[in-house]
Amino acid sequence: MFEIIPSNERIKIKKSHGKLSTEEIKKLLMDLASYGVKVNFNSIRNFSLKEDADEMTLKIEKIQITISADEMEAYVKLNSKDITFNEIIESIEKEGICYGILENEIKSALTEGKEKFPIAKGKEPKNGKDGYLIFHVELPNKKVRENSKEGKIDFYNLDIFKFVKKDQVLAEIIPPTPGEDGMTVLGRKIKATLGKKATYTLDKNTFIDGNYIKSKIDGVFSFEEGKFTVSPVLLIDGDVDLSTGNINSDITVQIMGWVRNGFKISSKKDIIIEGGVEKDVVLNAQGSIVIKGGVFGGPKSEIFCKKNLYSKFLQDLKAVVEGDIYVNDYVINCNIQSNGSLFLSTNNGKLINTNISLKYAAYVKELIGGKKKIKIKGFSRKELLKLINSYMNEKTKLKKIMVDWSLKIKNNVLEIAKLKAEGDDFTHLVIEQQRLSNGYKRMLETYSKLEDKINQIKEILLHVKGEGAIYILNKAVDLKTTLKTVPLEITEIKNSVIYIDENEEVKKE
Repeated sequence: MFEIIPSNERIKIKKSHGKLSTEEIKKLLMDLASYGVKVNFNSIRNFSLKEDADEMTLKIEKIQITISADEMEAYVKLNSKDITFNEIIESIEKEGICYGILENEIKSALTEGKEKFPIAKGKEPKNGKDGYLIFHVELPNKKVRENSKEGKIDFYNLDIFKFVKKDQVLAEIIPPTPGEDGMTVLGRKIKATLGKKATYTLDKNTFIDGNYIKSKIDGVFSFEEGKFTVSPVLLIDGDVDLSTGNINSDITVQIMGWVRNGFKISSKKDIIIEGGVEKDVVLNAQGSIVIKGGVFGGPKSEIFCKKNLYSKFLQDLKAVVEGDIYVNDYVINCNIQSNGSLFLSTNNGKLINTNISLKYAAYVKELIGGKKKIKIKGFSRKELLKLINSYMNEKTKLKKIMVDWSLKIKNNVLEIAKLKAEGDDFTHLVIEQQRLSNGYKRMLETYSKLEDKINQIKEILLHVKGEGAIYILNKAVDLKTTLKTVPLEITEIKNSVIYIDENEEVKKE
């Protein structure tokens, strides 16, 4: 057992004969700390364990200063009422505190008679802001899927393609900021983190002029997967007819008029038709196809595209589409295959007497099945989630490699500058710099593609009910459908969603 007897400036410890237990030593140390005593652990331990020692006297510190573990705050505990401001400042300096001293707060605390209060506060670092891009050309509408699903689509204002002129500013590059270093109360600098540069890549038809990204040519602008692209355009300032013949192009084709009966247009990029398409026309694009005037098809009418198809209406044709299909008014008497979804949900949206096979979903205002069927091939949510995880892992691995390459590029630049200053040959390092830069650019493009793939899958999971669905926004008559492998026939249904769940069960809501 022990007893603590405090006086003005000293404290006396008395213990009965014998040693103190471990628990008693711990309690003694805690009690002494509460009195503001600076404790020498070894002396306390020796006193506690000596059987013949029964008394010990220690000095009470009038001013007891505590600094937080991260050195960002300091506090004082006053063990006397006659302490002055100057005495506190002197103790602060002895502890090595030199930054963020709260002089006004100390004076106020003394006036108010406080025993414990803060005396210094460090400055947190302000990390730099990341760089970013300010686009000077409005990006194509990214909410086409969402707006189409809700029946809000206005085909004439989709802005799928953006045409730009030579030397036109596409975007402004806002550089990252360096940030502002912090400081601890002990004067230790805390480095701020530099903001990251905006990430993007350029194609051969774009260039940087100061802080601006510009186009080298007249063409179609796109920003996909983090890459600025301006594609040259083959402009037909009128109709495709006997005066032009069939068109086979490596670049985007823009037709200001109509495509007349029986002609063929092929493009390794996109096809944009400002007018309409007459019967027995064949359109083939490695990109997307836009037909603002719609298609009056015929027995030989065919459309093939690797991306999306947009049209005012589709009639009497065969179509194979890798992406989604967006139609403003109606689809009638067609045979269509798509690895995406059909969006036909505007006020005029009707699907009539059409065989159509879709991967994900159909959004239709009205449907008249007749003898034709809708097939929803469907998908597995579990598999798509696995795919997302796989892409995320790829991104993580790639990011680590990119950080390593970024350091290599930086060190190589420093080495070039050093050799240049010394007058030595640095040709080999310039070649290495080109190799590193090209490799980093390829990795950046791959990283952006992975992000886009992840976002596309997330969009499907968000917008499609179950594992394949048909959305009837008004009514359907004579609906014949197969969801995955489950056939279904409905005479009439209104304002419903028909979908198949992960257990291969068809449900209606």
